[in-house]
Amino acid sequence: MARYDRATRILDPEWASLPLELLHEVAGRLPSSQLCCFALVCRSWRQATLPLVTTLHAPMTSEVTLPTGPPGMQRLEVVRRYLSNIKSTNTPSNNSSGALPPSQPSPSSPTSPPLLPSLLKRFPFVRTLGLHRSSLQHPAFEAAALQSVAACQPQVTQLHLYDTLAWDFPQQLPNLAGMTQLVTLKLWGLGAPGLDVSAQWSYSRGLMALSSLTRLQELTLRWLFGRQEVVWTCPTTPRLVRALTDGGCRLRSLDLNAFLLDPGAAASLARVSSLRSLSLYFDAEAAGWEQAASLMSLPELTRLILSYEGDAMAGPWVGDGPPADEPPPPPAAAAAAVPPNLGAGAAAAGGGGGAGAVGGDGHQHNHATPGAANGAGSSSAAAPSSGSSALPLHPLTSAAAGTTSSGGGSSGNHNPHISAAAAAPAAASSSTPRRRLPSWAARPYSLQYLSLTTSPALHPLLGRMDVLLPHLTYLSLSSVGEFGSGQKELEAGLMAMAQAGSRLSRIKLFCMELRPELLASLTALPCLQELMLFNVWVALEPQPPAAAAAAAALPLQAAAAAAAAAALPLQAAAAAAAAANQQPPQHQQQQAAAAGGAGAGPAAAQAAVQPGEQQQHQQPGAHANAALAAAAALLADAMAAGGSESEGSGEGGDDMLTSSSEGGDGEEQGDDD
Repeated sequence: MARYDRATRILDPEWASLPLELLHEVAGRLPSSQLCCFALVCRSWRQATLPLVTTLHAPMTSEVTLPTGPPGMQRLEVVRRYLSNIKSTNTPSNNSSGALPPSQPSPSSPTSPPLLPSLLKRFPFVRTLGLHRSSLQHPAFEAAALQSVAACQPQVTQLHLYDTLAWDFPQQLPNLAGMTQLVTLKLWGLGAPGLDVSAQWSYSRGLMALSSLTRLQELTLRWLFGRQEVVWTCPTTPRLVRALTDGGCRLRSLDLNAFLLDPGAAASLARVSSLRSLSLYFDAEAAGWEQAASLMSLPELTRLILSYEGDAMAGPWVGDGPPADEPPPPPAAAAAAVPPNLGAGAAAAGGGGGAGAVGGDGHQHNHATPGAANGAGSSSAAAPSSGSSALPLHPLTSAAAGTTSSGGGSSGNHNPHISAAAAAPAAASSSTPRRRLPSWAARPYSLQYLSLTTSPALHPLLGRMDVLLPHLTYLSLSSVGEFGSGQKELEAGLMAMAQAGSRLSRIKLFCMELRPELLASLTALPCLQELMLFNVWVALEPQPPAAAAAAAALPLQAAAAAAAAAALPLQAAAAAAAAANQQPPQHQQQQAAAAGGAGAGPAAAQAAVQPGEQQQHQQPGAHANAALAAAAALLADAMAAGGSESEGSGEGGDDMLTSSSEGGDGEEQGDDD
């Protein structure tokens, strides 16, 4: 592991002798841009990088896949000789004579073999080959290139073909028929909006040649049009899928576009029972909820993308949607055991032997109690019907139900981690019956990833997601057409999934209305980690005329209340003045006498009596009328201006001070007289 240098007395480690497993672990943590420098250190380090090289990319018609001839020789002639050599080698009579393989031409041949076989020997872990068709060449060149790839059996099992000329001259797909070792085939074609009719015919005609690839497990046929609409649909794709299935091919993944989804095409896809991933970018014709349900119900399917790329404003799915199931009738035994006039508390006090309980409103609830296993009629109430299954409740719901059902109050098994606010809805949900599968679904779907373009025909399916999609972890929904009723179904389905303890962690919603019900259903999901909302809006519902008039009258009512509050001191002052004017003369004479006795004598007392006599002849309550008139004027000004409470209070205070000062001056003037 290390070498000691006597001259420098330094222990020099031998980096080339490091274990290969350790070097491979180090190389796996490096970025791709530094792997070349890592591999150039020494041979052992290069050997450590070889398992990381699993894919090769090369031009389709180049020295990598085509032979080279001597200078001055036409390239087309070299390729034709190479193809004739391949045909002679593949002949059974010549194989027994010991002919050379196609990658090794005869010694007398002046041509050099392609570089692909030597590259595969240099990188023995390569299993995927990517060919890029970016220049228009003679068809013989492309045929020879694919023949070279077919000769590299069984090392190359995955072929990715990137065709940027498919819109003008698509690839001759019959050249791929001999590559029977392929497990993965991905054809990416760049199609312009004006795809030529002859190109469509050529592509559709050669597509059936792929039916000989019976070892395929992953098939991708994608056209990149540059926009979202499906420019054209290939009618041969469903026939190819049907032919591969009939030939014994066990497809695991399908990624298709330019696809016309109709009942026949959906039936072809539904026959592939081995599918685990299906990505369909389609245009629809007479496809309803039955076709969508048939694709969702594939037994091993865990990933489904149904993206509509047509231009119909009504959406991809036609029809009225699945039929609504009628609620099951109440069990006869439970109905006979509990009288209809008893409440839920009386039914619970009667024992746990019944399979149902009757609420205070006479509504029958079917839920199995712990003691119902031995009671009469428990099997008919607790067991689901044939072809249906009941899902377990949320753990929080179960805990709350166990807490409230033991003893009818606070028991020793109360969970301190569950608050009363959380236990109340959990207990309410536990009292409702478990939701069951609809009659048209044989079993729950195994989907974990769902991206769906909906329309009104699929909206009822959204409300049953808790029983149809119990394993769902990713959900992406977009809508074509009106989605009002669909959003309500979605909210009900999400809330039911939350109560069932769903593992839904990622949600992507397009074109939704941000309603309180939607927010409540999203926040109730226990495992939600990522939420993406696109084109979300908040709708303001118009108010009825009565509510609008009441809202408009609120400022006037507030102003009137402020004016009334400001007029209270004025009314009190007016009442005090009226009480003073209505005093009897004897009381006034006693006050005047007391004032005169303390002052200047009988003359002053006689003078003090005169103002009281004069006031007796005046109109009683004059000061009260003046104060009330001022308050009425203040109230009218406040209602007309619509001022605030503080402004009304300030003006009322100023008027009160002015009236009080005027009244005080009048009394002093009367005393002087």
